[in-house]
Formats: sequence, structure tokens, C-alpha cells
Amino acid sequence: MFVQNFIEHFTYVAIVLSQTINSVGIPLPEESVLLITGYLTATGLLKIFPALFFSILAVFLGDNVGYWTGRVVGCYVMPKAEKKMGMGGFVKWLQRYMANHEGKTVFFSRFVPALRMYVPLTAGCMKMKYWKFFILELIGALIWVPFIFWLGYHFSDNISYWLEGFGLWRHILAIGLILIVLPIVVFILFNKYWKKYLRRFMNRHYD
Repeated sequence: MFVQNFIEHFTYVAIVLSQTINSVGIPLPEESVLLITGYLTATGLLKIFPALFFSILAVFLGDNVGYWTGRVVGCYVMPKAEKKMGMGGFVKWLQRYMANHEGKTVFFSRFVPALRMYVPLTAGCMKMKYWKFFILELIGALIWVPFIFWLGYHFSDNISYWLEGFGLWRHILAIGLILIVLPIVVFILFNKYWKKYLRRFMNRHYD
């Protein structure tokens, strides 16, 4: 019982920390963490309400860390993020676009992988009103997190079925597959499709 409680509480802490480091530029897709949390909840290793609560809290806190990082040093670190992203001119475009559409950019970036990491930093850098950022990010988190959490929860039976032969190791193997496969898929899709679409969108909405 003690070991199970320790693992459960450690997992909640890990959820919060993983989303926090993701908000300051360390690439760990939040979908991976949320899918894993939903999977572990379905297997009974986590309780559903604390798991969902800490998932929403983690994403929301992560975005707020990104905002306040941007508020303090964002204007200096954004060019480095742009270079890492391989999108020349992206930072200046995002700042100009958010100057006219800051509300909808903050809200809809929650549902766009890769983009969501840069918008809180930019919002902080541009001194967006915190109460507005707070409300929009909270609404986005309340919509996005339960959906991805549910996917991990819903498909846990399928994952367990395919990995049934691995016994107790199936949980570790499932987590490893999600952590490895999903980031690779996101990276491929971003480089093959999303980056081209973003570039066209930037050219179309430059002013």
C-alpha cells in the first residue's frame, strides 16, 4: 500500500513538472503526458479525479510559467527558439499577428502542437494583460486536457490487449511507446506538413 501510494503521488508531481519544463522550451509533447496519465488511470494505478485535476493544473501552470518567463526574458530567448524551430521570421510575425489577434491566438494555440509553446512566451514578452491570458488559457486547458486524457483512458484496453504477453512490463512498455512514438510522429508531421502550412499562413497574414 505504501509503495502504491508513493508511486501515485510521485506520478502527480511528475505530471506537473513535465508540463512546466515543456513550457520553457524543453520539447516534451504534452499529449504524451496526458495520454499516459489517462492510460495509467484506466489501469487503476491512478485515481481519475486527482489525475484529471493535476493534468489540468499542470498544463495551466506550464502556460503561466511560459507567460511569466516571456514577461521577464522572453524578448531575448524568442530568437533562439525561432532558430531551433527552423522558421526564420517566425518571432516577428507572431508578435505582429498577436498585436491584432492576441485573444484568439492564445486560445487556439492550445490546440496546435509546436505553436502552443511559443505563444505564452510571446504573450508575456508583449505584456498582454495577465487576466485576459489567464482566462483564455484556463478555458483552453479545460477543453483540451480532458479530451486527450479521455483518449488515453479509452484506448487503454486496446493497448493492454496488444501488450498482454509482457505481463507487468506492459505498463512500462506502453509508456515507453507513447513517449517515443508520439514525439516522432509530431516531429515528422510538423516538418512535412505543419511547417509548410504555417509558412503559407504567415505569408498570407503578414500585416
